[in-house]
Amino acid sequence: MATDMNTENKGFEEWLEWANQPSQRREGRTNILPEIVKYLKAHPEDFVEPVTSMEGCPYIAAPGVDSRTWEAVSESLIDRCLESHFGAKYDAISDIPKEEIVRQIAGIIGPEAANRFAQFVADSPSYL
Repeated sequence: MATDMNTENKGFEEWLEWANQPSQRREGRTNILPEIVKYLKAHPEDFVEPVTSMEGCPYIAAPGVDSRTWEAVSESLIDRCLESHFGAKYDAISDIPKEEIVRQIAGIIGPEAANRFAQFVADSPSYL
């Protein structure tokens, strides 16, 4: 997946700044869905920065959850739910049933993080 920025080596605050910038690929959207940014601000433990190993190669400390996988979650929800040409289309993330969010993203970030994110969306006001 091509990215607007190499998110792999960016710290959390810098990544959040990039996430909130207007997307160069999707008119009218930010780089990352606002719901994901709000979730990660409330649950920074679900954003894992790459750690440098002794060989100098980055690796993920918690499999399945890092800046690139959250970008993939954002893209998946946009492609499959908000701008879908093949399935159900929703007006907002808050309109997507919790079970559908989990189904769409569990393969990307794992079922535990997917359930936490889906519950956060379900519990949040619709104006998120």
